[in-house]
Amino acid sequence: MNYYPLIRKIILICGDAACLYLATTAAMLLELGIKQSDKIAFHMQFLPILIIIMLVMFNVYGLFSLVRKRIADIFLNIIVAVINIYVIAMAVTFFFRSFDYSRVVLLYSGAFSLILLFIWNYICHQWKIKNLPAFSGILFCGKNEAVRSYSEIPQSGNLQEIRREK
Repeated sequence: MNYYPLIRKIILICGDAACLYLATTAAMLLELGIKQSDKIAFHMQFLPILIIIMLVMFNVYGLFSLVRKRIADIFLNIIVAVINIYVIAMAVTFFFRSFDYSRVVLLYSGAFSLILLFIWNYICHQWKIKNLPAFSGILFCGKNEAVRSYSEIPQSGNLQEIRREK
């Protein structure tokens, strides 16, 4: 399988935005129900702003590139990014509607976002690890260092072939 990093990043971004949309929609339906259409309309109008904030925060915390990261680092960055997204969202809604945006919806949306983003990023991380091309590199060192490195590199499990130059 060929490795297309741009397409994978676009898929990751679209999935992240879909998770945020689903979480916000579920939170609105859980808290507000279907009958309060004026509040639901405001929440849906605010969703693009949440997605823009998400794009900025995920870029800051490096969540658009999951290739060589541990899953624990990804989950920790998601937690910090989601907390920042919803703190910024609370601040922005104060200027738009003076706290008319329901705090309970923000809380539910944050919790649902965490769960959905954990699942989505875990799937994407496993997909990238499975389809990642083999890492190749060159090691420039002296003879003594080469002997030590040659004995340690196969233990890492990332090496396909080792070639010694004399």
